[in-house]
Amino acid sequence: MKEEENDKLVRETEQLRQRMLGSSKRSSSAAQDIPLNPFTLAHHLGLDHDNATDPIDEGDATMEDSDTVPTIKAILELAALRLEHATLLDAHGTTLAELTAVRRERDAIREGSNGIRKPKAEVTLSDRVETSNLRIRLRLKDEELQAATKELTFLEMALAQLTADSNSRSDPNAISSMREARVQQLEGLLSEAKRSNAQLRSEMDAVMEKLKQCSEQTVEAEEKAWRSAKESALAAEKSAETIKGDLTNTTTELRKEKEKSEQLEKTLDRVEQELFDLRGEVAGGRHIPPNTRILELKDNPHAEWETSRTAALDRLKGENQALLKRLSEVGEALKEAANTPAPTEVSQSADATSTLVPRESLDLVVKEKDELEMELKQREKRLLRLQQVFKVKSAEFREAIESIMGVKLAFYPNGQVRITSLYDLNASFVFSPDKTAKSSSKTEGGGMSMQLVATGEGGPQDLPNMMHYWIETEGCLPGFLASVTLECYESSKRDKS
Repeated sequence: MKEEENDKLVRETEQLRQRMLGSSKRSSSAAQDIPLNPFTLAHHLGLDHDNATDPIDEGDATMEDSDTVPTIKAILELAALRLEHATLLDAHGTTLAELTAVRRERDAIREGSNGIRKPKAEVTLSDRVETSNLRIRLRLKDEELQAATKELTFLEMALAQLTADSNSRSDPNAISSMREARVQQLEGLLSEAKRSNAQLRSEMDAVMEKLKQCSEQTVEAEEKAWRSAKESALAAEKSAETIKGDLTNTTTELRKEKEKSEQLEKTLDRVEQELFDLRGEVAGGRHIPPNTRILELKDNPHAEWETSRTAALDRLKGENQALLKRLSEVGEALKEAANTPAPTEVSQSADATSTLVPRESLDLVVKEKDELEMELKQREKRLLRLQQVFKVKSAEFREAIESIMGVKLAFYPNGQVRITSLYDLNASFVFSPDKTAKSSSKTEGGGMSMQLVATGEGGPQDLPNMMHYWIETEGCLPGFLASVTLECYESSKRDKS
C-alpha cells in the first residue's frame, strides 16, 4: 500500500510539471505580433551591445523596415523557451530528489517487511526524508525568485523598447495608444502567469504535505512492523523453547518405552519357553494342572510302567556316561600312540579300541529295540482292528436309525448332532448339548438334554408352529422330530402320487 501511495504522488508531481510547461506555452502564444527593434532583439539574444545600433538614431530606418524586424511574439517565444529550459532543469532536479526519496522510502518499507530493523535506523530514515523535503522547498523558493526576476527584467526591457519606439515615431497619439495596449496586454499576461504560478505553488505545497504525511505514516508503519516482528520473534523463541522441552521429554519417554519393550520381549521369550516345556509335559502326560491333586494306588500299572521306564532311563544314562568316559580315554591313547608309534603301544591301542563298546550294552540295546518294535506292531494292529470294528458298528447303527426313525444322524467333534429327514433332505436340524439345563429336564433314561441351535432351508410349511408347540411349550424333542417326519412323509407321498 505504501508503494502505491508513493507512485501516485510521483504521478501527481509529473502532472504539475506538465501543467507548468503548458501555462508557459499559453503565455507565449497569447502575445500579439508587435514589431520590435533590432537593439531589443540583440539584447534578448545576448549579442554584443557595441555592434548594435542606437534605436533613437536609427528610428526612421526602423519605421521603413518594420516588415523585416522580429516581432514581440518571437522575442516572447525565445524568452519562454529559455525560462522553460531553466524550469525543466530545476523540475528535473526536484523530481530526481523526490524520486530518490520515494525510492529510499520504498526500500526502507521492503527492508522493514523482510526483517527486524532497529529504532535508530527508523529515526535516521525520517530525518533524511524531512531534510529532503526542506531542500525541495528551498529549491522551489529559489526557482520562484529567479522567475520573478526574469519577468521583471523582461518587462523593463519591453518598456524601454516601447519608450524608444514612441520617441522615434512622428505620431504621438498612435504611439501612446499602442504603448498602452502593449502594457495592458503584458500586464494581463503577467497577472495570468502569476495566478497560474500561485495555483501551481499551492498544489506543490499540497503534494509536499502529502509526501510528509506519507513519510510519517511510513515511519509509523515501520515502527509497528518492527514491534510486531519483535513480538513474533519472542513468541517464536518461546515456542522453540517449548518444542525443545517437549522433544526432550518425548526422547526420554521413548527411551523408557524402548527399555520396557526390551524387558517385555525378554519376558515373552521366557514365557514362550515355559509354554513349550508345558506342552511337552502335557503331551507326555506328566503335567498336573494348578489346584489339582491326583490320587493313585501304591501298586498300579501306570506307576509300575513309570518306575520301570525311569529305571531304564537311569541305566541308559549311566551307560552313556561310561561310554563317553571310555571314548575320551581311547582318544587320548590314540594321540599318544600317534606321537610315539611303537609295536607294543600299537597292540595296546588296538585292544583298547576293541573294547570301546561293551558287548553287554550293545546286546541289551538291541534286545530292547526288538521288544519295542514288536510292541509297537501289536498296538498298531490292535488299533486298526478297533477302527474297523467301530466303523462297521457305526454304519450298522446309522442304518438302523435311518430304517426305524426315518432320519440321518451326523455327529460332530464339538458334541453337536445334525438330524436330516429321509423324506426331505432339505429339512435338517442341528442340536447341541444343553449344559445349563437342570436335572429335572433330563429324560427318564438319564440321557443328556439337547437344544435346537439351527435349521435347514426345507421342512414342513407348519414348521414354526411345530417348534413353538413341541419345543417351547412342551419341551419334547422326540415329539417334534416325529411330527416333522410324519409331515415330510405325507409331503413326499403326495409328490410321488
